[in-house]
Amino acid sequence: MNLLKSAIKNPVVMLVGVVFIFLFGSLALKSIPYQLIPQVSRPIVSVYTSWSNANVYEIEAEVIVPQEKALKSLAGLQVMTSIAREGRGSINLEFEEGSNLDTILLDISQKLGEIRSYPEGVNRPIIKGSGESVPPSIYLFLHSLNPDRSVEDERVFFVNEIAPFLERIKGVGEVSVLGGRDEQMQILLDTKLLAYNNITINEVIVAISKANKNTSAGILDYSSRAYRIRVDSKFSSIDDIYNVVIKSERGRNILLRDLADVKEGFAKSQVYSFHNNEDAISVRIHPSVNTNVLELTEAVRKEVTRLNENILKPQGLSLEWSRDQEGYILEAIDLVKENLLYGILFSCLVLLIFLRQMSSVLIVTFVILLSTFGTFIVLYIFNRTLNIVSLAGISFAISMLVDNAIVVLENIHQHRLKAKSLFQSALDGTYEVAGAIFASVLTTVAIFIPILGLKSESGQLFFDIALASTSALLISLFISLFIIPMLVCEFEKLSLLRWDIKKFWDFIFTPLEYGGRGFYFVMHKALNFFLKNWLRRLLCIFGFSAMSVYLYFVLMPKISYLPHGDQNFAIAYLSIPPGLSYQERKGIAKEIYEKNKHYLSINGYKGEKQGIAAIKDLFFIGSDSFMMIGAIAEDKSKIEMMSKKLQQDISSIPSVRGSVFQQGIFDGGNGGLSVDLYINGHNLDTLRANAEEIIEKIKEKIPKANVRAVPTLEINNKEIAFYPDLQALALNGLDAKSFGEVISTILSGKVIGEFQTPSGRNIDLILKSNNYNQIAPEDLSYAQIYTPQGNIVSLYSLAQIKEQYGLTQIRHYERERSYLLIILPPKDMDLESVIKIIKKEILPTVDLGENKVLLKGSANELEKTSLDLLGGFALAVVITYLLLCALYGNFIYPFVIIFTLPFAVVGGFIGLKLTNLFIAPQPLDVLGMLGMIILVGSVVNNAILIVYQSLINIRNYGLRPYEAVLNATLSRMRPIYMSMLTSVCGLLPLVIFSGSGSEIYRGLGAVIIGGLVFSTLISLFVIPSLLLFFIQREKAQKGGGE
Repeated sequence: MNLLKSAIKNPVVMLVGVVFIFLFGSLALKSIPYQLIPQVSRPIVSVYTSWSNANVYEIEAEVIVPQEKALKSLAGLQVMTSIAREGRGSINLEFEEGSNLDTILLDISQKLGEIRSYPEGVNRPIIKGSGESVPPSIYLFLHSLNPDRSVEDERVFFVNEIAPFLERIKGVGEVSVLGGRDEQMQILLDTKLLAYNNITINEVIVAISKANKNTSAGILDYSSRAYRIRVDSKFSSIDDIYNVVIKSERGRNILLRDLADVKEGFAKSQVYSFHNNEDAISVRIHPSVNTNVLELTEAVRKEVTRLNENILKPQGLSLEWSRDQEGYILEAIDLVKENLLYGILFSCLVLLIFLRQMSSVLIVTFVILLSTFGTFIVLYIFNRTLNIVSLAGISFAISMLVDNAIVVLENIHQHRLKAKSLFQSALDGTYEVAGAIFASVLTTVAIFIPILGLKSESGQLFFDIALASTSALLISLFISLFIIPMLVCEFEKLSLLRWDIKKFWDFIFTPLEYGGRGFYFVMHKALNFFLKNWLRRLLCIFGFSAMSVYLYFVLMPKISYLPHGDQNFAIAYLSIPPGLSYQERKGIAKEIYEKNKHYLSINGYKGEKQGIAAIKDLFFIGSDSFMMIGAIAEDKSKIEMMSKKLQQDISSIPSVRGSVFQQGIFDGGNGGLSVDLYINGHNLDTLRANAEEIIEKIKEKIPKANVRAVPTLEINNKEIAFYPDLQALALNGLDAKSFGEVISTILSGKVIGEFQTPSGRNIDLILKSNNYNQIAPEDLSYAQIYTPQGNIVSLYSLAQIKEQYGLTQIRHYERERSYLLIILPPKDMDLESVIKIIKKEILPTVDLGENKVLLKGSANELEKTSLDLLGGFALAVVITYLLLCALYGNFIYPFVIIFTLPFAVVGGFIGLKLTNLFIAPQPLDVLGMLGMIILVGSVVNNAILIVYQSLINIRNYGLRPYEAVLNATLSRMRPIYMSMLTSVCGLLPLVIFSGSGSEIYRGLGAVIIGGLVFSTLISLFVIPSLLLFFIQREKAQKGGGE
């Protein structure tokens, strides 16, 4: 009471505090980074190991398996997956949230160091701590301005000279470069000269390896100085390579220059990239965590312009912009801001209708603005970003915090009508409802505590909503109890805006007033009817409860994971026949391009042809294991039309399968919010058979679903296998290892070391034969080599040569061989139904044998999050109940208040149903489930007001229970409906207005609106009826009766 008196009597002090909040809130708003959505922290570390020319089976056995065995016991490791491909292997390690990345990297390095040895030629593993799985926010492509110059040869220049400029931009986490060819120093052996000089390939390898090595020779102490001794023999020029002595005999040295040519060249192209009309190199910019993406995009744009003008253009190159998130982020944030503004305006209109005083409306608007700016300060302190999720959280908080302001203003108004002084009305009116407001805010804030503790992927998204809402509510509590009564007094003293709206707009408000009086009359009669005797009260309670139970089961929606939030960006991942050459794979991309080049806007197409949308940007990125197509529509409203056209073009190519989907906000381009089905086991044949059977059944049960198998199920990757005759090798002075080195050298080339260029870069030193460049597979048997025994023999005499089929990659999940099926459900099907069909109709019909099936991805996250939110809901109810027990000093009245919750849940389902019918398809996603938890703290407020006022009527004014409850309900009906309508009007724009990012918060808003409206309508009858049973008992205990 003393604090309240002091606040009213010292307006200058309070206003100074208000100015500080606006000032620091404005500064915080300028400093908070802008992002599309909050960054989801997923500590992931990758280990990459390369082994030139090794097949997938060698990579699996000699690299992946030993590394998995060493890394399996890492602390905090949750999931380990790995892929063995030709020439390289990778392991992805996902750790539990909150793990220290620096410690993880040290532990991984130590574990890998425990592996005793790798086969010769295996490069040192590279550990890459991405820390967060942050998708790229900017796509760029390097083009050649000279049509006679291949951009593929510019990879080394770009990586070494240009990429560092991009990497040093503030906010850039990683720059990934795909496409182009790496430089090599190539030694081209003439095998005929080898035979003439009686030299084997193995002798050449040994001689070059010994010569290209620096050796430390110790320390020489002489006098007062110590001299470090070393033998410096690393190659630094082509002449150094030419002058290597391969063999000495009869006083003559045979040098490498006598046997081979040495030249700088390029490795074979493996990854191709194609952008719009030209070959290109793909450059993707990944932001670091909590980066202001808008500032990053602008900084990268400026740097790209500078690089093009000053460095790239003189080199005959150009770095072209393809895609960024800037436009979508600005549109999404602007939409939330507009919805926020419309919500405030609609809420103020409701207040204007009820209060008829501009000063009261102004005060509530002031409360909203002050709470919002205070929330910006909290977001800045907690190092959060300003995104559509946090802005939606502020919007939802506004719908709740207006309640407090309305209750205070309404109660001050009621005391003013009792002929009290202005000061006394402000003091008594605020103090009387302070307990109810404190209980309301405390219970609402308490329900967010379980949410703040969630560390799942969706839990981290909820954090921003919980933090924004909690901050705004706590700030509004202070404002409602201390600022509002002061403002009421000051406005009255200054005669500020005291003109009567009723007289000015009488022709508008009179019909509404009559309608309100009529509604009040009906409610009064209905309450009188239900509360008159115990039987009617009982029928009221059980009748409405039974209706709610019926509606619960009838309207129970299907659940989904996260909303999709489609962007103007279509992606397709293609499954192509394995074993195709680089040119064949590139040809498939070119074929799709040829079908669409006429519809590129840069080629002059404006979308004139009906049914075919103009393409703003089109690119292809592919390697031996994947092909990705990306496309942007010139008109974002026609993205689905463009996607259908691309799907038709892909489907028209024989043996090529692929699914086109729009990239969502939360999927990061990984195939959408998919169900990941892992089939684990040991035998690859049975795994593949199970995968094929499951895919066929999915197509049968869910025809519109897109299914992608990783790795591809086709086994037509041609291999030529040499099965050596060990006795024949021994007779010719060879063994299996040396024979393999010979085959590697004469066919594809063998990495035998490194060469340091004049600029200090290390490039691979390759030994290859220039006599077998275009040898046909059928001629391999007759290829001849020179053996250490001095014989010239054909390969068929040393080994059996077979053509066979093999795999392009082998995938592991938790150290077991695995096939991954990525299942993307159709848009009109909820995730729960898809999972149910897979679990109950598909998997039971498949004979898995010893294999196992695991559902991961969105399916796994949905299950975990649903359990978390169910537990959070139960905990929120318990916390709310216990807090109310402590505040009321009673275990019965909190039960009466909590009784409103089932009606709120049913109301939420009604809100979703109406949204589906009249606005847009909307399942119950995890954000909608969060709305159920928020309702726990919202809908109890009305019951708190009724119970609190009823107790005051009995304890302070001596009213009988029936009169006390009826009076409390009728007197609080106006603020209850006023707060409900302002909340609904504040949230309504978030639900009814569509646009970029609106899918994220539409379900959440629909649940809260439905829950508020339905629970308010029902609880005004049920709560008084239930309360009368318990209040009568309390009165009887005090010696009174009805």
